[in-house]
Amino acid sequence: MDTKKQARPANSDAPKRGRPRRQETTTVSFRVDTARLRALERGAAEVGVSAHEYARLLTFQTLDRHEEVQFAEEIAQARREITALREDLAASLEVILTNTTKAESRQIRAWIESNLRHR
Repeated sequence: MDTKKQARPANSDAPKRGRPRRQETTTVSFRVDTARLRALERGAAEVGVSAHEYARLLTFQTLDRHEEVQFAEEIAQARREITALREDLAASLEVILTNTTKAESRQIRAWIESNLRHR
């Protein structure tokens, strides 16, 4: 049995077995004034990390919160659109049922209110 390991080509894009492939990253740096640096250092000391790592954590938290807010706004918009569609459906159904059935308008409106409008 051959126990020699086969060498991987240096430029191979294939991930090594057992290791997740690293996500590509880029360095971001910025300058801060003394007051903000002190605030970063205080916050970092409270959580036991460096000022650099604390700034990184704050940046990621802010970005994540922004995405959460955007998602919540999209959900709210979808709910408004669904409500408008239900209103359109209710109005259309009222006209159709009024013109095609022998039911009284009062009964039709009551059914529509209980089944489409107030949910």
